[in-house]
Amino acid sequence: MARAYFQAYHSILEAMEQLDDAERGRLFTALLIYSETGEAPELTGNERFVFPALRGQIDRDAEAYAEKCHKLAMNSRQRKNDDPANEDIKSNQEKSNDIKSNQMISNAIKSSQGKGEANGEGNGKREGTGGTPPIPPPDGFVDFWAAYPRKQAKMDAIKAWKKLAPSPDLVARILASVQRSCDSPDWRKDGGQYIPYPATYLNGRRWEDEQSTGGRFANLEYLMRTMEDK
Repeated sequence: MARAYFQAYHSILEAMEQLDDAERGRLFTALLIYSETGEAPELTGNERFVFPALRGQIDRDAEAYAEKCHKLAMNSRQRKNDDPANEDIKSNQEKSNDIKSNQMISNAIKSSQGKGEANGEGNGKREGTGGTPPIPPPDGFVDFWAAYPRKQAKMDAIKAWKKLAPSPDLVARILASVQRSCDSPDWRKDGGQYIPYPATYLNGRRWEDEQSTGGRFANLEYLMRTMEDK
């Protein structure tokens, strides 16, 4: 911190002895300006011969003052580091930061799990977020899902099943149709890649297509189904 003064030693009187009052006034003013701004004013009288020596003294005093401030600051930091109370404060702050960090990680994991469960992922114990109990699937869908070989887009299949709302007789017809289709060459071809999605099967009422087509139209039916799936 800069000082707002400079030290005027008694020896200045001896240096100013040969100066008249005007020169002494200009000298003293010049010393005040230099001490405050570090700039040396332009002097034209005899005071210009005395000013350099006094300016050097001001510089030495300023350096000594800065060194003293530096030592005091270092000693203050050392006392704070050695103070057990400060160690406790530092330890408590570190513990608080660890707790906040762990809480953020926990919240991120919960958020990630909630998003996964909302998209139908996870372990199947919950759907949605907030730990709400799972909504049971509509009647007959569990049997259909167990029988259908392509288990993809389950939520879309549930929506299609709800929209269809099949009766017990229709559920039986659909399950029988799925069983026959599983043994068909079309569904077994290339590892089952031409099996339609469950929702596509339900929305397109594919069990009726299977029953309404004859043997000589089997290839045409297969091509039409493949184009629809794509």
